[in-house]
Amino acid sequence: MSSAPDNRPSDALSAEAPSGDDDAPDSTARGPTVTLPALIVDGTDRDFRQMIYALLTVAIRFDRLRERVGEMIGLSGLQYHILMVVDDQPAARPVGVGTVAESLHVSGAYITMETAKLVKKGLLAKRTNPRDRRGVLLSLTPKGRRTVRMAVPHLRRINDRMFAGMTRMDFDSFRRIMQNMVAGTEEGIAIAEQILGELVGNGAREDK
Repeated sequence: MSSAPDNRPSDALSAEAPSGDDDAPDSTARGPTVTLPALIVDGTDRDFRQMIYALLTVAIRFDRLRERVGEMIGLSGLQYHILMVVDDQPAARPVGVGTVAESLHVSGAYITMETAKLVKKGLLAKRTNPRDRRGVLLSLTPKGRRTVRMAVPHLRRINDRMFAGMTRMDFDSFRRIMQNMVAGTEEGIAIAEQILGELVGNGAREDK
């Protein structure tokens, strides 16, 4: 007899946390993974870990969602996002590659490579920055603007469903938290890289 189908999310990093089974090992036995008082509840980091699992799943699903939206208009997820950042500029003002890279938190070289593809598709126009001859300014072509407009109804439907129930106060708080987390995760990566370098240098890393 075949087993019942597994209907759990198929994310590579599932947010499914350990159950509350009394036989499960207590996280206090290994010590907390955070020591900030605001993040410790009833003496353990259990709630914090649940939040981390949720964040991992949200990150994975957002990336998947971006790819799906890109596919709707015949682009990759990053290419769709580049068009949106350029379109976000006030009064359709041209924007530099560096500004786009900063908005999406990726390297300028990566954006340069992807914008070249968008220029070839006729969705972006580029010209030399008159203030810096080494720089390039990007703007949407008429075809690019039409492509962005095609995505908007789909985005409205998706976003209204994802964020249903969020109040204005929730939104203001969440936006500030996410802005702080962008900087915090960058610092976290820097610390992780430093620790890894120390472990490798000391020969303390275990290769399995």
